[in-house]
Amino acid sequence: MREIFRFKPLVKQAVWGSESWVIAAHPHGDGIISQGSFHGQTLGQLWQSNPDLFGNLGGESFPLLIKEIRAESDLSIQVHPDDAYARIHENGISGKSECWYILDCCPDARLVLGHNADDHAQAEEWAQEGRWQEFLRTISVRPGDFIQIDAGCVHAICGGIKLLEIQQNSDITYRLYDYDRLSNGQKRALHMERGLDVITYGLSPEVIPYQEQPEDGVWRARLISTPFYQVERIRLEQAHTFYQSHPFLCISVIQGNGMLDGTPLSQGDHLLLPYQYGDFQMEGPLTCIFACVPDE
Repeated sequence: MREIFRFKPLVKQAVWGSESWVIAAHPHGDGIISQGSFHGQTLGQLWQSNPDLFGNLGGESFPLLIKEIRAESDLSIQVHPDDAYARIHENGISGKSECWYILDCCPDARLVLGHNADDHAQAEEWAQEGRWQEFLRTISVRPGDFIQIDAGCVHAICGGIKLLEIQQNSDITYRLYDYDRLSNGQKRALHMERGLDVITYGLSPEVIPYQEQPEDGVWRARLISTPFYQVERIRLEQAHTFYQSHPFLCISVIQGNGMLDGTPLSQGDHLLLPYQYGDFQMEGPLTCIFACVPDE
């Protein structure tokens, strides 16, 4: 099908800032198609009614969830389960691995990424005693940095950061600590037991380096390939023809203005091209993030 899907973003306010679910098909937020022959339907409905648009990929739900997150203050210290743990403890739904592309941040921006505990006993002791400074690792980040957050990695986005998040289609978060702050007059729930259950040890994740490769006036940077998603950054100054052969392709415009097959594009736009869309032409100057599921 030669149709470009756009969705109305689902904006969610939180005690720490806001997030927009820009390509989503989840019970907690299902993006509504804003134009074209499927106008008014949700991505979740389209997944169920027209599987051919996604290459008959299979699975109960659309596999990815893409968000823009604006952190005005620190998010909770948290961790996500993997698929195996979620299948047993979360009614069979998927776990949650995710990746972040830093869109903008303050000069001294930091992330909580990983921890210093040797094992479950030490992690439990430090968490129960509130020894978070000893427990947590932090790293500095700047615009353009890319980070992979595997299930089991303790993490938190700190205040002053705007990022694009590409993740498994899951909304499971185990909070370990939330600074004792109030939301609507109540402390938000913690999930200490399950959170400690899923923490991984012996890892020291860092910003993932990447290099741009020139290709006919386009600069491509392959950011990551996991069992759940493939992500690359595309930067172009002039017209270039791409080919969409994946079950679907999500395109997030992170800088600039341009066109895609005659459709105007600007920073903050998020699109989905269906299966067998084929050739498409983009005109810049634009910088985009392409995301899809791994090719079989």
